[in-house]
Amino acid sequence: MLSEYLKILRIKEKLTQKDVADKLGIATNSYTKKENGINPFNVDELKEIKKIFNIGDLEFVQIFFN
Repeated sequence: MLSEYLKILRIKEKLTQKDVADKLGIATNSYTKKENGINPFNVDELKEIKKIFNIGDLEFVQIFFN
């Protein structure tokens, strides 16, 4: 579910996986694995994703902690 939501947000913002990976300071293949739910995001990456996609606190909790 998280992977689908992140992909929708990314496409809505017209960003590629490479764009988001660059903003997070990680390799594209690392981001791809995280977006697909294979590997978890760390706390710093989650904070940056919140900024990149302008996610509010309630939405953030619903996305990442439900």
